[in-house]
Amino acid sequence: MSFVIYRTDTTEAVKVNHKVYGIQYFKTKGACTRAVNKLKQQFADLIANEDKYRFSYHPCKSLQIEVESTDPRKRELGYKDKTDQMVELAIADADIYHTKIEKQVEVKYTNKYTGSDEVLTKTMSVNDRGGCTDPSTERYWCM
Repeated sequence: MSFVIYRTDTTEAVKVNHKVYGIQYFKTKGACTRAVNKLKQQFADLIANEDKYRFSYHPCKSLQIEVESTDPRKRELGYKDKTDQMVELAIADADIYHTKIEKQVEVKYTNKYTGSDEVLTKTMSVNDRGGCTDPSTERYWCM
């Protein structure tokens, strides 16, 4: 039995150790709870030292809630402003997460090998989007 931490808004799995590829699984629910507490502490560090991490990597930057930008130029380009609030996280059993919670998304792409302009669709997990199994990325067609 293993457990997963996920975002409640997108159902995307959250990693604590960013060297892990794919979904990070935990053996116990207690380990998940400790990992969530660690993420909350790291998020508080990010908010407290925002200038320090403005242009560098921080593991919790993707956990900030994004809102509609107040600047009309940014809004027109699709940019969003980040708030000082963290998204809500939840813990679930891995089997339940994969069967009932994890969302499936439709990805639209064109076949790069044939060069046709026909738009194809593929249904895939929200966690696979942008990865090497996503046909809308160049990485998929280069492998």
